[in-house]
Amino acid sequence: MKLFSIILSFTLLANISNQRSSYFIPKEFEFPDDSIGNGKTFFYKNEAYLNEDDWNTENASTMYVENMYTFKNLQLINIDGEKYRQVKEYDHSLTSITDSIIILDGKALAVFNFFMSGDGKAIAGEKIQDTVIEDENKLGKHLVKRIYHGEKLTHIVSSEEKFLKDTIITWKKNKLPCLVTRTTGLVKVQTNADTSFNYTFKVFSNTYYAKGIGEIKYSIDFIDHTGKDNYAMWDLISIYDSKKIK
Repeated sequence: MKLFSIILSFTLLANISNQRSSYFIPKEFEFPDDSIGNGKTFFYKNEAYLNEDDWNTENASTMYVENMYTFKNLQLINIDGEKYRQVKEYDHSLTSITDSIIILDGKALAVFNFFMSGDGKAIAGEKIQDTVIEDENKLGKHLVKRIYHGEKLTHIVSSEEKFLKDTIITWKKNKLPCLVTRTTGLVKVQTNADTSFNYTFKVFSNTYYAKGIGEIKYSIDFIDHTGKDNYAMWDLISIYDSKKIK
């Protein structure tokens, strides 16, 4: 399941002459700074997990719980007088961090993953790229690449995100304008010892950014190295003050 979290954190650094401002998604389609307070936690539910084959496995109930929910914690942190956004993604128990990212003006300054190491230790994203290129598309084209070097495995994650459509989503009885984007990604997994175990798979994701909220819905679809089709559709259920659920 945590491969989903690896793929969804597509926000990185780069410098290209054709690059425009840092923001790919306009600021009005993210959660406002002046509403974050001491932190906000976003609670998502997976509405499309476990196919028929999964339910027939011995650990189906455990898989259901572990893959049904995820949480993202948003905080403002002050570094040398600058306000940075810090986003931490947690598993269903809200105790284990899977990803952490620090953002300034729409750009990731530090990215960490806690899943790829296999023991919960943080691996920093290296050789980071985050480029927004102007083209005929409404938002341009968002190109991302990051590399994670672990003791046994190296993960290379790259993606291209484009505007798909405008839409309206009803959330908490409110109709919210949304931008929908389509991301095509590529994940390469390389072993640091035996290269015969290297593999690559494609990832496809649609993300709904609601005005004044940010990511309100997103889907992920990929076929892993075993040939299994993985699909998830995460819907935002609630937004809490972080202190209330610690």
